[in-house]
Amino acid sequence: MKGRNLLLASAFLMTSAGMNALEFADGSTPLLPDGVTINYDQNKHFWGQKTLTVAGSAEKGYKAYFEAKDSEHGGELWVTDGTPAGTKMVKDINPGVETSNVCWITRFGDKVVFSANDGENGQELWISDGTEAGTYMVSDIHIFGDSNPQGFSQIDENRFTFFATDMDSESFSDAGSQQWLWISDGTEEGTKLVKQVDCYFPGREEVSRWPTPCRVGRNTLKEYIDYEGERFIGCVVGRYANRIAKGQFTIDSITYNVPINNNGQSLHGGLKGLDQVVWDVDTVGKDMIRLSYLSPDGAEGYPGNLKIEMTYSLTPENEFKITYRAVTDKPTVVNLSHHGFFNLKGEGAGTINDHLLTINADSITPVDSVLIPTGALMAVEGTPFDFRKATAIGERVNDENEQLKNGNGYDHNWVLNRTSADDVELAATVYEPTTGRVLEVLTNQPGLQFYGGNFFDGNGVGKNGATFKYREALALETQKFPDGPNQPQFPSVRLNPGEEYNHICIYKFSVRK
Repeated sequence: MKGRNLLLASAFLMTSAGMNALEFADGSTPLLPDGVTINYDQNKHFWGQKTLTVAGSAEKGYKAYFEAKDSEHGGELWVTDGTPAGTKMVKDINPGVETSNVCWITRFGDKVVFSANDGENGQELWISDGTEAGTYMVSDIHIFGDSNPQGFSQIDENRFTFFATDMDSESFSDAGSQQWLWISDGTEEGTKLVKQVDCYFPGREEVSRWPTPCRVGRNTLKEYIDYEGERFIGCVVGRYANRIAKGQFTIDSITYNVPINNNGQSLHGGLKGLDQVVWDVDTVGKDMIRLSYLSPDGAEGYPGNLKIEMTYSLTPENEFKITYRAVTDKPTVVNLSHHGFFNLKGEGAGTINDHLLTINADSITPVDSVLIPTGALMAVEGTPFDFRKATAIGERVNDENEQLKNGNGYDHNWVLNRTSADDVELAATVYEPTTGRVLEVLTNQPGLQFYGGNFFDGNGVGKNGATFKYREALALETQKFPDGPNQPQFPSVRLNPGEEYNHICIYKFSVRK
């Protein structure tokens, strides 16, 4: 995308009349009919998607899609290639109806998917390739009256899913609504209903009405670097995930000091861990991306040049799979992990204490007041840490218990019951009853850190605008044990030259009927 084929959001300027105007880099403006104004606001988001969207390909060229409105015809979909001559209307949503509009536009391959409200019967889902002939309705989502297609999510290069929400006055309320999950290949024939569910939400003022992603995250790279509140949201952590006592360990009689950044201890690799560096993108495939990073000898105090390869992939079994490999040229310690947060009701949709959790473990590594393991193992039987059978997270979280007091709730390492040394095995299962969503965690690692969001304090904003509140998201981190470098009785965390660190973590999603 070079020259005038690249249309930047910054090219949209406010005129003295208070309307949005479109101006290209060379100072020219698109030729719009009299009375037609650009309906674009940089601050207007819909599910994180702006009403300006760029789509296309290097072969076909790129176009920017946006909405224009006038007082007689209502909303219209326009397209531009960055030139006045190439700026044209491709769809008048409902001629003569002033309240018609384009609600959102998002990229789908070299085309766009957009939601159009005709101003009379609710919203419809449309596809456009930037031409009048190639702009057509995919689905008329008029269930019982006014209705909305929302929550677009592309699942591969040819298909996407979306939700349709029944907003009929008899079934839609502050408490919730009926949701229809659809799948589409971009054709009317290939757009099919997958599932109808009744979704419960605890109040319209506290949470969005629409279904939201169940994986908590941020919107921009800047928000991850200049974070507010919780730092480790959906990122890789290391070189050493979890805590190292007093930021110190010894290898072959040499003492190493790493940054102290958490209550007198070192947490998740220090001040500039693997979540705060730029990784190389080595391979991008249809359903995977492979990244690499060389952590130099002495980085954050850790010995050895550590070469790391990390692969994110999506599988046909609805799995998000993370594979780590690492080698070193000097004896060092390694413990990488993924710090993803989840709320199976949706980001910002309330507490996770009603989620049912199962952990395949007979014991935990108990901790002291600064969350460093004592070195012993503690049996979970008869304690609030027994999740061998599905139990609501909040059922015992406020019990009088020294370990719960030390962690301000659940923030502990479970010693997984494993039948093999290196195979991928089921570690934990989370079930959310109101949506039926299920998350399974599988790994080849010996430990699982379950953290119940005890230190969320409302600072930081997620992808849908909700803040990170107390116990509204959980993390399940596959790992070696905390403070492993100082606890010789724990599984070894040492990596020598000629050896390879190998770690697999799988988050598998399904819906229980």
